[in-house]
Amino acid sequence: MNPSEITAGLSISLSGKFHFQGQQALQGLLLWQSYINAQGGIAVQHGDKRSVRLIWYDDRSQISCARENVFRLVREDQIDILLGPYSSGLTMAVLEIAEEYKKVLWNHGGSSDELFSHGWRYLVGITSPAS
Repeated sequence: MNPSEITAGLSISLSGKFHFQGQQALQGLLLWQSYINAQGGIAVQHGDKRSVRLIWYDDRSQISCARENVFRLVREDQIDILLGPYSSGLTMAVLEIAEEYKKVLWNHGGSSDELFSHGWRYLVGITSPAS
């Protein structure tokens, strides 16, 4: 871990049935990373800024792969923040891991009511529920 950067990790569908959505999401996140870093990073305490580094692994649109990827991100890569996978099913599958490791899960691809009805402590949704 580098104290001068914030590491964001994600399990993303670059293959399988959600590959199109996953590839679009990754392009957007890479643009976000470039923009933030060109601005000097994300503001943190005392006016300091930290650059952003993204780490991602293809989950092949499969729940088991998404869970393996998220375990790897939190255990081995020791990411600071977790960006959610695409789809409600994949997001639900990794939520327990985010809760266990106390990692914020920035959900950008799941919208089922079930995701928002359990009172998950570390889930941050940027999409509204399906209903």
